[in-house]
Order: sequence, then C-alpha cells, then structure tokens
Amino acid sequence: ILEIACGEANVWSMAQAEAAQGAAVAFHESKGVTIHKWPPEFIEAFRQAWDETAAEEAAKDENFKRIYDAYTAFRAEYAKWGDVGYLK
Repeated sequence: ILEIACGEANVWSMAQAEAAQGAAVAFHESKGVTIHKWPPEFIEAFRQAWDETAAEEAAKDENFKRIYDAYTAFRAEYAKWGDVGYLK
C-alpha cells in the first residue's frame, strides 16, 4: 500500500507542477519580468564546461564516476523521448 501511495503521490505532484508552470510564467510576466532563454552558444559553453568538470571529478572519485555514468546513460536514453515526445 505504501509503495502504491508513494507512486500515486509522485504522479500527482509531477502533473500539478507541470500544470502550474503556465500560471507561474504569467505571474512573473505580470510583475514586469522578461523571461529569456539562454542562446544556443551559451548552452554549448555550459555543456562543455560541465563535461570537463565531470570528467575531472570522475577521474578522482569512483562514486562520482559510477553515478555520473548512470546519469549520462539515462540522459542519452531519455533524449530519444525528449526529441519526439513534445510538440515544438
């Protein structure tokens, strides 16, 4: 029962959080906030800096490497869905 309840709470929380984002953006815009997206060249620079930092940490820390490798594998698999799962 506890596992089912926790799973349902997680699904509900994710759905509520996603549903609230439009209102959150509208609220901030109503207060004069201009929302910007990072330019692609910034995102690429951030990615390169992170890749370098992560490689350095993975070389020093076995636990970091284990977790980072699992995280990287998850991101690669999830990217397949991210590319097709949402209307753009």
